[in-house]
Amino acid sequence: MESTVYEWNQDRLGKAISGLPAGRGRWFAAFAAARLHHRLADANNDHVKRELRTALVALADPATGVAALQSLLGKCEGLVQDEDAEDYDSDPVADNAVVATCYALEAALGDQEAVIWAATQAHEAVDYMAHSELDADFNDAEQMRQVASHQVVQEELAAQEADLVLLRTAEGSVELANRAMSYLA
Repeated sequence: MESTVYEWNQDRLGKAISGLPAGRGRWFAAFAAARLHHRLADANNDHVKRELRTALVALADPATGVAALQSLLGKCEGLVQDEDAEDYDSDPVADNAVVATCYALEAALGDQEAVIWAATQAHEAVDYMAHSELDADFNDAEQMRQVASHQVVQEELAAQEADLVLLRTAEGSVELANRAMSYLA
């Protein structure tokens, strides 16, 4: 049995997202951000993990109002590190998780372009993880193919495909909220 090899294609993904039923894109963004939250294993990220979890739980609750989402977005934006600051402590996966969560909140507030940007952050994080593990050279085509086929990259791309299927077929928001929360378990 041959396994599927997924390929990152932002344009194709954007078209698939735009074809989702109304209001479903916000869930796609929330799923991507929640998967990144799950990847934050570093103990140095406890504060960030707590803040992001609070935002993601609120995103999973369809009853969360606009004012609460805006407040959470402000808090989330406050977690974005200034790369030019002297005290900048680079953790690219954490940075991607923060930005993906900001985009997911923006998507829940109606910014449909933010949906694809949340998914892009998820892809960039796993791409970084694979590059780091393989110590890949960006100029070596074979090494770039290895990065693209790396397990962590393929898992994220497969999850995005599964999310699209669920978002096209789910009966209601309870099923979607359960999916988002499963990533936070």
